[in-house]
Amino acid sequence: DLNLEQAITNYQTSLDYDEMQSEAHLNLGCCLDQNGCKKRARQEFDRAIELDPTNYLAFFNRGLMYDAEKDYQNALECYLKVVQLQPTDGESYKRIIRCYYRMHDLANAEKWNNEFLHLPNVDPEDLEQAKQFCRMVLKKEPLE
Repeated sequence: DLNLEQAITNYQTSLDYDEMQSEAHLNLGCCLDQNGCKKRARQEFDRAIELDPTNYLAFFNRGLMYDAEKDYQNALECYLKVVQLQPTDGESYKRIIRCYYRMHDLANAEKWNNEFLHLPNVDPEDLEQAKQFCRMVLKKEPLE
C-alpha cells in the first residue's frame, strides 16, 4: 500500500529529526505492524514505552501483537498496564478476560468480567457479550 509506505517514510523522517517522540514511535510501530514488519513494530512500541511509560496505546498495541502470537501471558501484562493507566478502557478489560480464559484461569477471567460489567458507559452490546461470557464460564464452553 502506497499510503502505508509513505506514512512509514514520514514517521522515520520525523524520528530522524527528533528521536524522542513517543507518539511517532507508536505510530511508526502501528504502520510497521500493518505492513507485516512485526519485529520492528514491537521495537517501536518498546521505544515508545521507554520514552513515555504512560503511553497506554503503545502497551495496547504491543499486547495485540502478543495476543496474535498466542503469547497470552505477555499480552495480559500489556493489557493490565493499559487498565492501570486508563481504568475505564473497556476494550482492554475484554482482552484481559480473554487472556485469562485462554490460560484456563477462569477465576480471574470471571473476576475481570464482573469488573467490566460495572464500568461506566459500557456499550450495551459489550454488556451482552460479558453476560454471554459468564454463561460460557459456567458451562465451561470454549472461547471463540
